[in-house]
Amino acid sequence: MHGNREVWLSALGGGYPRESCRRHDHVDDYVVRVVRYVLDHLVVIRQLHRERLQSAPGECPVVRTAAAPEAAPVSVDSDAGADDDPRVRDRLGPQWLGNRDHDAEPRADQSPSVVRRPVEVEVVEEDRQQHGGAACEEPRQQRAGPRLTLLTDVRRHRRGAGELGKGQDMVGECLGGGLQFFDWPRATAAQHLVAESKLRSRDLVAHPCTVAAAAGRAGRIALASMLAMSAEGLAAARETMCAAGVHPIAIDVFAYYYEQLESGATGLMYEADLDPLPDPPRLADLEFSDEEQRRALATTAVVKLNGGLGTSMGMERAKSLLEVRDGLSFLDIIVRQVQHVREASGVRLPLVFMHSFRTRDETLAVLESYDGLAVEGVDLDFLQNREPKLRADDLTPVSWPADPSLAWCPPGHGDLYTALTASGVLQQLLDAGFRAIFVSNADNLGAVPDAQMAAWFADSGAPFASEVSRRTPADRKGGHLAVRRSDGQLVLRETAQTAPEDADAMSDINRHRFVNTNNLWMDLHAIAETMDRTGGVLGLPLIRNDKTVDPGDSSSPKVIQVETAMGAAVEVFDGARAIEVTRARFLPVKSTNDLLAMRSDAFEFGPGHTVRLVEGLSDAPYVELDSAYYKLIGAFDAHFPQGAPSLAQASSFTVRGDWTFGADVVVCGDVTVDAEGSPGTIETGTELGRRD
Repeated sequence: MHGNREVWLSALGGGYPRESCRRHDHVDDYVVRVVRYVLDHLVVIRQLHRERLQSAPGECPVVRTAAAPEAAPVSVDSDAGADDDPRVRDRLGPQWLGNRDHDAEPRADQSPSVVRRPVEVEVVEEDRQQHGGAACEEPRQQRAGPRLTLLTDVRRHRRGAGELGKGQDMVGECLGGGLQFFDWPRATAAQHLVAESKLRSRDLVAHPCTVAAAAGRAGRIALASMLAMSAEGLAAARETMCAAGVHPIAIDVFAYYYEQLESGATGLMYEADLDPLPDPPRLADLEFSDEEQRRALATTAVVKLNGGLGTSMGMERAKSLLEVRDGLSFLDIIVRQVQHVREASGVRLPLVFMHSFRTRDETLAVLESYDGLAVEGVDLDFLQNREPKLRADDLTPVSWPADPSLAWCPPGHGDLYTALTASGVLQQLLDAGFRAIFVSNADNLGAVPDAQMAAWFADSGAPFASEVSRRTPADRKGGHLAVRRSDGQLVLRETAQTAPEDADAMSDINRHRFVNTNNLWMDLHAIAETMDRTGGVLGLPLIRNDKTVDPGDSSSPKVIQVETAMGAAVEVFDGARAIEVTRARFLPVKSTNDLLAMRSDAFEFGPGHTVRLVEGLSDAPYVELDSAYYKLIGAFDAHFPQGAPSLAQASSFTVRGDWTFGADVVVCGDVTVDAEGSPGTIETGTELGRRD
């Protein structure tokens, strides 16, 4: 396979040993029959581009694009096979077996899969050579069959783990991992192929290269256009980031996710691949001596994520500056909490903020009023990286002259590892003798640096630990930890990574019982070693967020924001742990619902400005305000001009309609204020519900 020649692609042709597909316990005889049926009936297709093949013995080939010659089409049909067995059909579902009804349109929930009707394709026979690749686990002599060389990165099917890169041999991945089919790319490029080739969704096969060949000349032209457009989009994004002074490591990380995005990766985690997290150890059961606690805190630093603007509540400034209780903002309370722990334990305990480019200046201005906050040798803050928002139609950086800052976005808090390293703060902490960091969101007032937790983490020897708490109805949309079935690895699944068909399972608080608090403990040496080994690209799971360039203007161009979650590193660090904490350590304020409860008399300040429920309450009252009238902070404040009603005796408080509340309103038990009669006023001193 050297020198000039035409590169032939195959769609995983047949002839593979039966045993090679039996890699996981969940692959049974029926599945094997289906796999062999598909492998035996997929055809060899002509390569879409001709160019020199650059490869060395034992390495995966790389394909360079060029025009492909015309060839006479032939018709390929499928015979009846394992998919006629209803037990197989019920087990695997239509997304595996395709649509046997050649004329009916596919259902809305049916994913394109294997071609199930005669399709014109360009066929070239190739000797069944022995092909192997770096990913192959079977001996080379078992590798007979044609090879599919990838023209673009593709995400492996839900039962796989990891990615296939450009030029990699898909044969080895298929045989080495059992059922390694491919999710159909949902990106614009795939839609472009369908439009150009006039194919209907049921005609598609499971890989864009195969689609283009099945579509004929139009498909080849579309794929060539797609690849060129993708290269131009990434080049433009790199140039934009370089011109803005973005750190090279951050640009490399962005390029890694861009290539995933353009190949159709969605970052979805499927319920079928996950098991619930078993009961982890509980912080309440731990007991360490005062000296062990102090010693652990002495080598710990605190990092607060302060990049949020509170846009979900209509804010345009740092969310941490929002008043929460008694005239104090999140920022004020965080500083007071850390200062109290310093004084009580006699430790340095650096407080470091990770800002976004839109929150830094105003936050630092407020922090100037606090004397002695910075610790010698460690910066008080570092800046989160930024990346261009990408147009949803062509994945090029968006331009928005009306407000150029809106053309940029932070890459999610998974950027913590890149920003911490690139800023030099990681090395500063190591040089100053610190071993661990405690990281949490600025809007979680329960995330106080805890001495018992610090001692447990130091004693555990774990490189990474995630605090989890029992889920409540308020956490149905919150991310949760789970166990990946294929390898037993802890993983984090966020709402944005959940397939629509798995939404109910994801929100089932009795199945997935532990919410991710985003309170994380990390070993600094483990971070440094991992960042050095990976070149700064940890490979955290992709989170694709579809937005508009101007969040306040739904008519502005649609964009894609590429993000990652810092808690997803639980699957990156070998030996990562989870530990259960009480709700006292998880008091997030994500909406005006949470803010009303936090401002009410259901909460109070404890020693050191810890925020806690008042005595007698074990759970915070559930609050649900009509989003049409209370979602945005300005409207919210206008509806509660005299402050929050009393919720200390409330179990739940639901408001529908447009109501303004007077002073000293008391809510008892479960109360719903209906929309009938609104807009109106709940008069001063009104008691809603009945006292016990």
